Amino acid sequence: MGRAHVFAAVLVLSLLGPSARAQWAVFDASNFAENVLQAARSLEQINNQIRSLQNEAAMLETMNRNLRSLDSSSLGQMTTALSRINGLMSQATGSPSPSTPPIPRSSSNSRRNTARR
Repeated sequence: MGRAHVFAAVLVLSLLGPSARAQWAVFDASNFAENVLQAARSLEQINNQIRSLQNEAAMLETMNRNLRSLDSSSLGQMTTALSRINGLMSQATGSPSPSTPPIPRSSSNSRRNTARR
């Protein structure tokens, strides 16, 4: 029974005693400065990304306006020009291009080439 009384007394005294005080907060100024610099760099990167996206959106709007202004007859000319470009690329790389017909030379081009020689 003696042990129970001692335990009860210690318990009562610990509950009635002064409450524990927190220690002082530690402020690391160099760590804080580094975190502020990192946050500023991140903000700058985000702003750069926003500007880039705004530029891309403006470019897409311009492309949309340009495409809307084209008439349907331009499509055939562009398709022909792309086919000629593909043929030239195939000739440059040395690979055969069965789907692209050879590019005919106009007589005006051959006259210019002859005059230069």
